[in-house]
Amino acid sequence: MKKITLAMIIALFSFSVASASELGLNVGVSLNGAVFHATGKSTNDETNGANEVHSDDATGVAAYGEYFIEKTLWNSGPLSRVAVGYSLNPDALSTETAENNQFDISNAADTTSTGTSGNASGGGGVARVNTVQVDFEDLTTIYVSAMLTESMYVKMGTVEVDVITNESLATGSSYGNTSLDGTMIGAGSQFELPFGLFGRVEATYMEFDGKSLSSNDNTIELKDLEGASGKLSIGKAF
Repeated sequence: MKKITLAMIIALFSFSVASASELGLNVGVSLNGAVFHATGKSTNDETNGANEVHSDDATGVAAYGEYFIEKTLWNSGPLSRVAVGYSLNPDALSTETAENNQFDISNAADTTSTGTSGNASGGGGVARVNTVQVDFEDLTTIYVSAMLTESMYVKMGTVEVDVITNESLATGSSYGNTSLDGTMIGAGSQFELPFGLFGRVEATYMEFDGKSLSSNDNTIELKDLEGASGKLSIGKAF
């Protein structure tokens, strides 16, 4: 879906370049430095009815680029200060690999010295090693911005990101991929640059909804994902 949306935006921009002065378009690229925080929980349903739960908070930093396209609502009057926009970061933001070692005593009678991929055997039980690593791709923002003065502006909108799980489970199963939705708010300052370009300095806060993924008796939950970023942009108004 994002590829189709992006193709439509590129087609719109290509079609309108000749008459861009009538459309009020802004296009540009941005460099972001961000801090993200999230809480992750892993639950394993044991055969004896007890649940093994692991929970952890994680904070990480990331630097990434994105590009944007905006359209002002009107060429003159108060609505000329309001624009709708679309931005996309297609690159992956990656987490570290999390490892969960589980000791299964249900197969104690079979534990001699054999092991398979994802399993390690020893006397008295089987150690099952599960690893999970997550990539966040195609961070998309659709927003509305409003100029409060000749240079200061505010913006708000919705965000969406694809979640790609890269796991190695002892059972050989997988969690599958999903997406997270959220909201964003931001504020910044715009200034003129040579050659008809403009620059922006912006601060943004993002907050995402939680999501759970299951694979057989394993469940992982990602919640409280939020991020604060500082952004430097350069663009061209047509």
